[in-house]
Amino acid sequence: MRKMCEVSELDMHLVWRETNSRLDTLARSVAECKNLEGALDFCRWLQGSGLIRIFKTHAHELHWPQSRHFRVDGSLIDSKVSDLMREIQDRYRTGNIQPRVDMAELERISYKLDLIAGQLSYLPVPQVDISAPPLRVIQGGSNE
Repeated sequence: MRKMCEVSELDMHLVWRETNSRLDTLARSVAECKNLEGALDFCRWLQGSGLIRIFKTHAHELHWPQSRHFRVDGSLIDSKVSDLMREIQDRYRTGNIQPRVDMAELERISYKLDLIAGQLSYLPVPQVDISAPPLRVIQGGSNE
C-alpha cells in the first residue's frame, strides 16, 4: 500500500485558499463572458484531479493566535466548481458568449489614457525640418 505524503494543515489551507481565489477570479471573468474555456478547463481539472476529494478529507477550521483563520472546505470548492460549470454551460447553450466590458473598467481605462496624455504634453516636441533638400545636378547623366 502506498503511503500518502504528510501535508501540514497550514499547507493544505494555502492550497485551498489559492484554489478558492482562482475560482473567484474565474467567476468574475465568466460573468463578463471572458476566458470561458480556461474556466471550464480549470473546473474539469479540479474535478478530475481528486483535489476536491482531498479538500473534503482534510476539511478543517483552525483559529491561530493573532486572529489568523486557516480553513479548508472541500464542499465550498465543490459547490463553486459546480456553479461555475453550470454558468459556463448555460452561456454556451444560450449563445450568450460575447464578452462584455464593465462600465467601471471603461472608466478606469479612460482615466489611465488621460494620465498618459497629460504626461505626453510635458514632453518637448522635436523640431523637424520638412523643407525639400536642394537639388544637385550630376554631370554626365543619361541625357548627354
